Amino acid sequence: MIDHKRLNELVEYAAIGLFIILSLLMIFRHVPWGDEAQAWLIARDCPDLLSVWHLMCYEGSPGLWHTILFALAKMGMPYFSMTAIHFLFAMTGVVIFIRYAPFSTLQKSLFIFGYFILFEYNAIARSYVLTVLFLFIIAAMYGKRFEHPLVYGALLFLLANANLYSTVVAIAIFIVYLYEAYNEKKLPASKYLMAGLAIAAIGILLAAWQVYPPPDRRLSNNQSVLSFDFSPYHIGQVLNAVVEAFVPVPQLTHQFWGTKFLYYPTTAMAILGLPIFLLSLAFFLRKPVPMAIYLISALGLLGLFFFINPGSIRHHGIIYIAFIFSLWISTSYGDRPLIQSAAADRIFNKKSLGLMLTILLAIQLLGGTIAFYYTINDDFSPGRAAAGFLIDNGYVNDRTFIATYKIGTNPILPYIPQPYSKFYSIEDQDYRSYIIWNDTFCQANLTPGQIMQRVDYATAGKHYASVLLILNTPIDDPEFAERYSLAAEFGNTISREMFYIYKLKA
Repeated sequence: MIDHKRLNELVEYAAIGLFIILSLLMIFRHVPWGDEAQAWLIARDCPDLLSVWHLMCYEGSPGLWHTILFALAKMGMPYFSMTAIHFLFAMTGVVIFIRYAPFSTLQKSLFIFGYFILFEYNAIARSYVLTVLFLFIIAAMYGKRFEHPLVYGALLFLLANANLYSTVVAIAIFIVYLYEAYNEKKLPASKYLMAGLAIAAIGILLAAWQVYPPPDRRLSNNQSVLSFDFSPYHIGQVLNAVVEAFVPVPQLTHQFWGTKFLYYPTTAMAILGLPIFLLSLAFFLRKPVPMAIYLISALGLLGLFFFINPGSIRHHGIIYIAFIFSLWISTSYGDRPLIQSAAADRIFNKKSLGLMLTILLAIQLLGGTIAFYYTINDDFSPGRAAAGFLIDNGYVNDRTFIATYKIGTNPILPYIPQPYSKFYSIEDQDYRSYIIWNDTFCQANLTPGQIMQRVDYATAGKHYASVLLILNTPIDDPEFAERYSLAAEFGNTISREMFYIYKLKA
């Protein structure tokens, strides 16, 4: 007789093993892009943690990820240690999911090879892996949240400080936890519960304090941080976030990142996000408390996308993770139907919902497969290649002046040895490694003549053997062409980062 339990365990172990193998193939092929480099450069070059946390208001994110990287950098660990610790976090989350999530073996296997878990929150070293990890730990212990309120509160503290999108989900979970504690008359009988709630609340407040925008940080063109754009296009962008969260299938191109197989020729087509979102709510028609967590999380995230920044697929994916988390914890609650309808019971019964979830996970698997294929076949960023060019051609020394303009965060610099791992920022007119996203930097809009003027001022009387200028777009200007020649260009990578290296003519 077949032991189905043992067979399922073997399949799950095999899935974890395959996940590790595929992850390592991607990780050793992946070249970090600008946003990954930015966090590492902040951690490496800030003298202390207070300096790191001070920059978080410009990063728009709480600093837990940067704090972890700070510890690695100050221990003298190499740049790759960021990728390594990120992989360990991702793998731990996957093991917890496989071990404790209340889904079928097929569904769990499909989930871990989906777009977000296999690629976006695994191959790319960003703070979003912490969102997945902490949510999965919370879900695994959810049934004992009132037995261990200090641990639960500490996990919510960490979740809130992983990134801004995690903060939103942490707030949703905290609101429901507080409501349940009050509704079940657990307050103020347990001093540990009060302490756990206090820990979680402090974490949320700390995260909010870190991301509160400073006076010298606006989006662009003197606009306020909040946007009240109610145009059809902007509304369509928000609805598109739902589509990207649940149908993250990119186009079949090596620059797949950020593309959509379901391309919308008109803004109105983004309305597809509305039925997808309503369908996701149908999974919770018998589970009002998990629905509350998911609904508050999703609406909070969509509010961020609407009022602050439309975001990218990596941000939109947190809606999907919140959905999976809410499904996971729904097994801790009995059925309390929100709609008394025979038709709803027939359409949205356990079997049909299970089938819909499997189809959803299969779509995610398709996205993960496409991302994996191109990741192991193409460079993600030209940063390492550009750094190699500078090193191999003898430009990394005291006799070379290197300036940058409009390249944003710099994936080249982590590969440049000290003490030369800072370039002159044309925008700031100072040497920088990481970017400070203030008005001075973001609103700089210089002509080729102004760029050359700033380089001339910075190099006056210094007698450099070589003067290089690194840009993200070529300059088509006769006066510029008279003085500078194109020495190298790097691009055509997954991230679409481009570097044009110009050299001042002798």
